[in-house]
Parts: sequence; C-alpha cells; structure tokens
Amino acid sequence: MELKLYVGNLEYSTTEDDLRTLFTQAGTVTSVALIKDRDTGRSKGFAFIEMRTQSEAQKAIYRGSPFYKAYKTPLAMTCTG
Repeated sequence: MELKLYVGNLEYSTTEDDLRTLFTQAGTVTSVALIKDRDTGRSKGFAFIEMRTQSEAQKAIYRGSPFYKAYKTPLAMTCTG
C-alpha cells in the first residue's frame, strides 16, 4: 500500500527532482508533488511524496532531519494516509 508524506520547510529553490533523489535513499518513490504558486510558479515550500510501502515511508520519517542535511532548516514530515 502506497503512503503519502507531507514534507514542509523546504527551501524555495527545491525541485521535484531534488526531492525524488533525496527520498529514493529511503525507498521507492512513486510520486512527487511540489506545490507551487499558480501565478509565479515558485515553490510554496512544501510537497507531497508518495512512497511505495508504509515501511519505506516510515524509514524516511524515522531517519529524520540529519538524513536531509542538505537543508538548512529541519524538514517537517508527517504521514497523510
């Protein structure tokens, strides 16, 4: 069963490819949706990452901020279902 993660506190320069590369380290990423402002096309600083299994999603969460040390601020992550 696929599981969707909410990821916040992203730098505005973050791309979907950046997120896919980062989260692939924890498992299979089935989709990445970086939320952008419809007028400017600029990232709003959050995204939804869909992982293939619940265990892979949990692995991404449990590895936590040190795992994502490319970011200056800690990522906020939660499971959305």
